[in-house]
Amino acid sequence: MNISEKAMLVALSISAWSGRKYDKQASAEIAQNHGTDASRAGRFNKLLVNPTSLKDIASIAGNARNYTMLSTLPWLNDGVRIIPVDIYLEYSQKMSEYKSQFNQAVDKLAIEYNAIVNQARLDLNGLFKESDYPSVDSIRHKHAFSVRVFNLPDSGDFRVALSESEFQSTKQEIEQNLNEATDNAVRDVFQRMSMRMEHMIKRLKDAEANDGKGIRESMMKNICELSDILPKLNITSNPDIDGIAFQIKNELANISSDDLRENQGARIAAAQSARDILNKVSSYI
Repeated sequence: MNISEKAMLVALSISAWSGRKYDKQASAEIAQNHGTDASRAGRFNKLLVNPTSLKDIASIAGNARNYTMLSTLPWLNDGVRIIPVDIYLEYSQKMSEYKSQFNQAVDKLAIEYNAIVNQARLDLNGLFKESDYPSVDSIRHKHAFSVRVFNLPDSGDFRVALSESEFQSTKQEIEQNLNEATDNAVRDVFQRMSMRMEHMIKRLKDAEANDGKGIRESMMKNICELSDILPKLNITSNPDIDGIAFQIKNELANISSDDLRENQGARIAAAQSARDILNKVSSYI
């Protein structure tokens, strides 16, 4: 199957000011105070501003990265991911929302920046150095949020001046990379199932030993998200993925966390379903 027709490549890139700085002088003083060599004492990295000042930006960036990992499949180890065509519109809209939130948070930081630096002057006292702090314009430029989209390579559709032997070699290499990427994508889907089922089995076991306590809303939310996303991630139309996804949705996703906390029978049935699914998935990993 040619997955080039069912998926694209996407790369999310987010950069942000860390608000941290290596202080060479402070590092040397720490080493001296403890009577050790500076190379052995480590590096003292100070917090230039109160971390809460950067919390919103970090939170939005984390949410965007998490959503990208949920909605995409592995491609190469360079930050580029495979995204099914059926998911792309929803993903693009969500990324647009995150980018807007990110830019608003950066604007807020820029507006408050001088006051934040003045507070740092008081908080850091002798550790404060004016030269550690970029200008407001520099702070803005240190933040960026972008999503790039590419077509998946297709061995049957590239136009370059190659000899016949070079053409066949290049075509074979592209096909090999696509096959490897397809295998990795399928394996990733099964690994997601396995991880969620293992987590659920453990939580249910712990809850059974504590009369239903310890069941969290987040566990069932993750199960519901999994059942919804699996069919969309099935870019190879693998019937086993569809079958297991249906089982998760039919047997687990419709159970509430309250049912699991209060009903031992529900816990036993859910644990059995999770073990059954885990057994099916294990042979594919």
